[in-house]
Amino acid sequence: MKITVILTGGTIACKTENHIMNPQTDSAYSIINMYKSQINGNIDFTAVQPFNILSENYTSKTYNLLLDYLYTLDFSDSDGVIITHGSDTLSYTSALVAMIMPNVKIPVVLTAADYPPDNSLSNALSNFSAAVEFISAKMAGIFTAYGDKGSTNIYLATRLSEADPINDKFSGSKNSIIAKVTNNSISYLNKPLINTLTKGKRQVFTQKPIIKRDILLIKTYPNQNYSFYAPQNAAAVVLYLYHSATACTVGTNTSIIEFIKKCSSASTPVYLASYKNKSDKYATTNEIDKLNAIPLYNITKESAYIKALLAYNQSLLPPNEIMNSDIYFECQ
Repeated sequence: MKITVILTGGTIACKTENHIMNPQTDSAYSIINMYKSQINGNIDFTAVQPFNILSENYTSKTYNLLLDYLYTLDFSDSDGVIITHGSDTLSYTSALVAMIMPNVKIPVVLTAADYPPDNSLSNALSNFSAAVEFISAKMAGIFTAYGDKGSTNIYLATRLSEADPINDKFSGSKNSIIAKVTNNSISYLNKPLINTLTKGKRQVFTQKPIIKRDILLIKTYPNQNYSFYAPQNAAAVVLYLYHSATACTVGTNTSIIEFIKKCSSASTPVYLASYKNKSDKYATTNEIDKLNAIPLYNITKESAYIKALLAYNQSLLPPNEIMNSDIYFECQ
C-alpha cells in the first residue's frame, strides 16, 4: 500500500526542549518512523513537507501554501493521503481540504496529536495508525482521525468541531463520526451516510482559490458589544448564533440587528449560522429574519467560516451560490 504523507507541523511534529514544544523538521518525520518500527514496516510512505508550523499560526499565507500543494498533488500513485496537522485548528483545515476536493477518489485523512510522539502519554501513533488502517479500507473521501489510545474516531471532515479547551476532546455535529478504529479493527457507525459518501460530490472550486480577502467570524455571547467590530474591512461576516439560532436584539451596541444594519450600510454580506429546519422560531430570531442576512442551516462554525473564506476568494461563481450549496456534506 502506498500512502502520501503531507507533514504540516503541529504537536505531532514537535520536540520538547526545556519544557517548550516546537515543531522540528526532523521530528516531523518521526511519526512515520515510529509507525514503521512499531506497527508495520511494509507500508510505502512518501513524505512531503510544504511547511512545518504550529497550527495556531495559520494565516492566509499558510492556507495559500497548502492550497498550492493540494492543487498540484498527483493522486494517481497513492492509495491514500495522510495530512498531519496541529490540533488547535484541525477542524478548520479539515473543512477546507474537504471543500476543495469533494470528488476525491481515494481516502484523505487528517490527523493530529495531544502530545509529541515521543511522549508516553501521546495519542500520535494511535491516531496515525488509525488513519493508515482506515485508508486500507479504500473508502474515498475526506476524513479526520482523532481519539484516545486504542480507540480513534473517524470524523467526516466537514462535521468536526474544535476541541474542548478543558478536556482536549473533539466533538462534531450530527452523524459526524462515521467509524471507530479499535485495535486495528474498523467499526462503521452510519451505513446510510457511508453509502452516500461513496458517491462523492461535484467539484465546486475547479480553480484554486487565492486567499486575499478576510472573513469576519463572530460567535455570540452575553452583553456582546458589536461596536468593536469593523465589518467594512471584511469580504463577508459569519455570525455564529446561540444553539437556538438566536442572538441579543436589544440595546444600541448589544443588538445584533443594529450590527447587521451596519453591515448592510457597508455593503458587507452577513451569514447567520446555524439555523434549524423548524417551522417555529423565537421572537428574537423572527426579528433577525426581517433583515438582509442569509441563514445557513445545520452547519458547524468551522465549515461556515471556511465555506465563506473560499467562496469570497474565488471568481468563477457568485459567492452566494456557493454559500447556499452543500459542498461536502457540511449541511445536515
